[in-house]
Amino acid sequence: MAFTSMSEQSGLARSLFIALCLGLLLLGYGLIRYRSMLVFSGQGLLFAGLLLLLTIIFASYAFVGREISEGFGRDEMWAQRQGMNFGLLGSLFLGAEAIVDNILPDFNFAIALACALGLLIVQFIAGLYGARHTRSLSFGLRIGLWSGMLSSLIAWIVLLVMTYILMPLLQNYPRYIQAFAYSGTSDITTYIVKNAIVAATSYLVIGPVMGLAFGALGALPGKVLASRKPTP
Repeated sequence: MAFTSMSEQSGLARSLFIALCLGLLLLGYGLIRYRSMLVFSGQGLLFAGLLLLLTIIFASYAFVGREISEGFGRDEMWAQRQGMNFGLLGSLFLGAEAIVDNILPDFNFAIALACALGLLIVQFIAGLYGARHTRSLSFGLRIGLWSGMLSSLIAWIVLLVMTYILMPLLQNYPRYIQAFAYSGTSDITTYIVKNAIVAATSYLVIGPVMGLAFGALGALPGKVLASRKPTP
């Protein structure tokens, strides 16, 4: 069973569905435009494995999105709205971190660290707020997970779009020229796109995992705080 109709979906489910479609289109464009990445020999075998991993990741995101679209309880719908809100907020930090890591001429560790910490704080607060409001650890965990998924997909889109648009600039960066010389890739543009896909894939894994982990860390004190509130 696929996603329900667009009119029946929650905002979170719609956002995940649209982001998934855009993410797949951007990946397809990159594989067609820089098709020398599809020569699966030598280091290309590692990239083939990455594409298999991406297939599993996108399928998992689609499965979770379908499950989200089927939840219509009061707490469920509230949690979905918070998942979208915190996901959009987290995407500001993860998208910025992607730009610092891959788009700027020189990597800035301090800015990258600040972006990473900002994302983790957002996910912690998401779990705390969710558990405190619903009096449920489960909803705190889910909000952390959902926010991590949405922010990761947005970071994927941001990174690939900026890589494609700014390619004339990126291929003249000394850090990419030096790395390309030892990469064994046929041309520098293909190397840069492959590097961006690898980095973007890591966000698709790290975002949900850290969202679940820090959502759990936030949900625990959130549950404690909820137990101290009088039941309405």
